[in-house]
Amino acid sequence: MRNEVSRIGRSLRGTSLDCRLFYGYYLVMLGLFLGGHAMLSAFEMTCVAFLFLALLVVVAVRHRIRRRWTWPGSSLHGVMSALVGLVLGLAFFLFASVFLLHRGIPDDLPKDLPGVVEYSLASVQALASRPHFTPWYLIAAGIILANVLTAFKLMAYREEEFQASCDDG
Repeated sequence: MRNEVSRIGRSLRGTSLDCRLFYGYYLVMLGLFLGGHAMLSAFEMTCVAFLFLALLVVVAVRHRIRRRWTWPGSSLHGVMSALVGLVLGLAFFLFASVFLLHRGIPDDLPKDLPGVVEYSLASVQALASRPHFTPWYLIAAGIILANVLTAFKLMAYREEEFQASCDDG
């Protein structure tokens, strides 16, 4: 067990602060997913998520100011990566909602894409009425947000990538 903990510690050592902050967000959402729905309503869980994200933004901006971070700019590739990541992320969590609601592939799943999308949206609405699924959507939003921020070079996963945009020396 001790070796496993030290291995995880070594693997997080090269991770940027932004990435570690998002790990914290995911852990809070996991806590809400596992037991928070028993104490909080869907609205309250969403407020917790937004308050936690606001705290993360304050910490990240303060870190950037202190390290004199400059935005390296984005490119057409970054914009396209953000759009593709957004669409694929939304599609994945949209269709995963169908499987969560029906516990597998439903027999009445339409065969055409517009029908599948409509069916999936109906599943999202059905799940949204169940507060214990709220953290699932909040985790999805966090993953999609992290991917979009990375595509626009507003977030780095590795500390070396972040340091390359800083002038703190």
